[in-house]
Amino acid sequence: MTVLARVEDMPLNTGADTVSKRYGVALAAILFATLLLWAISLPAIEPDRMTDVGLVSVLPRSFFLSLALLAAGFAWLVCAGRTAGPLPVFYLIALVIVLHATPPIVYGTLRYSWAWKHLGVVDYIQRYGAVDRNASFLAAYHNWPGLFAATAWLADRFGLRSVDLAPIVSFTPPVLTLGLVGAFLGIAKRLSADRRLQLTACWLFVVANWVGQDYFSPQGVTFLCYLILMGLFLGPLRKRETTWAARRPGFLYVLGPVSRPIGLPSWTGSRFVRSFSALLAMVLICVVVVTHQLTPLMIILAAVSLTVLGWLSPAYLVFAIVAEIGWLLWPAAPFVYEQILSELASMGTLSEATSKLANVADVSAERAWVVLFGRALSAGVIVLALLGGLRRLLNGHWDLTAAALLLSPMPLIAVAYGGESIFRVYLFASPFLAFFAAAAFFPSTRAGKPAYVFLPLAIVLLFSTIGFLFANNGKDREYRFAQDEVAVAEWLYRTAPEDTLLIEGSRSYPSQFMNYENFYYLAISLEAKSTREEIAADPSGVFLRWMDSPQWRDAYVILTRSQKASLEANGQLRPGDFDHIERDLLTSPRFKLVRASTNAKVFRLLPATADGSARDNRYH
Repeated sequence: MTVLARVEDMPLNTGADTVSKRYGVALAAILFATLLLWAISLPAIEPDRMTDVGLVSVLPRSFFLSLALLAAGFAWLVCAGRTAGPLPVFYLIALVIVLHATPPIVYGTLRYSWAWKHLGVVDYIQRYGAVDRNASFLAAYHNWPGLFAATAWLADRFGLRSVDLAPIVSFTPPVLTLGLVGAFLGIAKRLSADRRLQLTACWLFVVANWVGQDYFSPQGVTFLCYLILMGLFLGPLRKRETTWAARRPGFLYVLGPVSRPIGLPSWTGSRFVRSFSALLAMVLICVVVVTHQLTPLMIILAAVSLTVLGWLSPAYLVFAIVAEIGWLLWPAAPFVYEQILSELASMGTLSEATSKLANVADVSAERAWVVLFGRALSAGVIVLALLGGLRRLLNGHWDLTAAALLLSPMPLIAVAYGGESIFRVYLFASPFLAFFAAAAFFPSTRAGKPAYVFLPLAIVLLFSTIGFLFANNGKDREYRFAQDEVAVAEWLYRTAPEDTLLIEGSRSYPSQFMNYENFYYLAISLEAKSTREEIAADPSGVFLRWMDSPQWRDAYVILTRSQKASLEANGQLRPGDFDHIERDLLTSPRFKLVRASTNAKVFRLLPATADGSARDNRYH
């Protein structure tokens, strides 16, 4: 392996000229072998055999071998300084494809129930031509409809229904992640001139972002907008003059030698580029404001940091604040007025912001491992980031801007946001955590000799990537839906009339993707523990009490394989309880099995006659 020579003289290319062509051929061969092994692995994956650790439980050895080759090849590539040209980008593209394209290819259906719900909002807009600001269900989506309105418009242009979009949007994760990597690479270039650091940070960013906000969702799209905005703020829109944030503190001269650049690299773009970037930034801010509740606050926090540091004109901060306040006080006013008191009451309560954290004592033993892997992956990235920040400091770098952007999401922890705030804080911090984590290996252009860095870097890349599979795809036994589950759910949502009560095992199935406003929903998973125990003891009795009411025009129970997986893995029902519920409904004279497949069953409540028996003509 070639040792780097005078890397301090090569800020953007740390040794490409010293690496022979045979190394380039070898690295390309490793990449080809990786993709070949991955392609061979796909037919061997049997999703029906998944356990509570998710996708990892059914991956063949060849899949893990492809990851090992990819990690080793990438570590060799960056350590040897082979960072020029398209090959490093191809490695990153391969990483995204292997991690994010595997589920949609293998599963064959849209993964994750919330993605189906988002299609339901698109379906609503297609049918009514507008949103309902006063909607009682999925109200936030009707008040921040940017993504759904745009998707409905495009679907109408091509004559597609929401259900027709499912196979298309199932590939949102790989497409969106590729966009995130491209946007983050632009940011990394502003923060460091070391190409090795930039590329390693991109890999770590991909695997650190395991919280599942890369599917067809407002958060996924607006997170991409956020990263593009940060690239604009640190690049063409950055103030030209040097600010106090770029001045090197005196103590750094004691800690280490002078490194450059102290602040951000200078921007030499034309006036046209700057004007176009300003217009694009304002458009992106408006897109985010009309699409998502939380991301505009993150843009404001980041803009405050950059404005205080002197890198950004206050005009962008003012524009973001005015746009957000205007939306909250006018189009989203019905939702804001209804929710403001409860949000203010929960603000600052840490238990509210972290209520979605799983309790490993409640879940199944295998699901507990998934939870622990996710936390270990995040903790590992944070530890590496602390080490990288210290090493950067000792090597003379003053990364105040990156540190400020890393810490800027922290105030969001005061917002409850349905118990998900802690995950969103981590999401927005993850790009800059990845930057500092990469700096643990490449703190300066002088550091990072292959003899010392290659092996630990390859190990970290491989194990963090496997950790991503556990953390991101560990719930795929319940997030993956069979074709017949989709077909049965589509029949139910198409057939049932308005004012129908629908009892679900859990929300983890293809739900609410069409005509969703026709239903009133009761999910067993959301009931109190005592109620769940009562259901397990006497399913038909409890369901009859809920369903036999004149307020319902019709009433159904839908039970699916994915619901069973969710209820058992999360400890909401004991093993065997779900099967008992199915058997009890099959033998009850008041319930009729009206639709069934291998993985899904739909039961309909039959009315009682005067003598207490059931008859099958109440709704005809």
